[in-house]
Amino acid sequence: MDATPIPFYDTPLAVVHGRDFGDVGARAATAVLARLHARGFTCGTIVDVGCGAGVAAAAFCDAGFTVVAFDRSSAMAELTRRAAPAALVSVGTLDTVRFPSNCVAICAISEVLSYAPSAAVADLGLDRFFDLAASSLCPGGFAAFDLVTPGRLGPEGRRTMEQSMDDWRLKVSGVEDRAQRTVDRRISGAALIDGVWEPIEEQHRQITTSGEQVAKAAMRAGLTCDLADSYDDQPMHGVTVAWCTKL
Repeated sequence: MDATPIPFYDTPLAVVHGRDFGDVGARAATAVLARLHARGFTCGTIVDVGCGAGVAAAAFCDAGFTVVAFDRSSAMAELTRRAAPAALVSVGTLDTVRFPSNCVAICAISEVLSYAPSAAVADLGLDRFFDLAASSLCPGGFAAFDLVTPGRLGPEGRRTMEQSMDDWRLKVSGVEDRAQRTVDRRISGAALIDGVWEPIEEQHRQITTSGEQVAKAAMRAGLTCDLADSYDDQPMHGVTVAWCTKL
């Protein structure tokens, strides 16, 4: 039996994300910090779930907050360590990482919670995430995250996109199954790393979630829930942004 792990943001794709796909992380971090300051929080612990290349973690550290960050991808976690050396960074998932108590915010930016752990899984376990948030947040603290919504790939349920820069090229092909609430993506291409073109070949599954599902799960955990379609005034296609507060 082949025991080779399935790639999930291995080094080449992680590097591409770090180079040119940090916009959502930066925008979300700005919105999170604005909401924290509006509530009187100028310090405290922020948990960055699925920290990616560390764009948000670096912004939170720079603003004076303590950051606990983790990612399922070891390559992404390493990029966060470089971007935010003051953060406590580890490789892990919601099932393996222990959350600190009295957090002021828990963030899962850039569709982090939408990724299924495997192609055989079609349940995101929102109740698990909200239970962690409810037990770890301080009063007035909040969870901020975005999820992929049904209809992400339009009426045909299919989309192919090609992008390239001087040091990378990507082709992303997606297929959405409305009945199964899944979006399967195949990502291929290459990235220039240390003078060598490294191949990219990954397949990801995302689970689509409606705003109504998010609100109900938050309510079950005793959190209030405000929904939006963006972290700011710039549209974000096919996602729900949620702000869930512990009273």
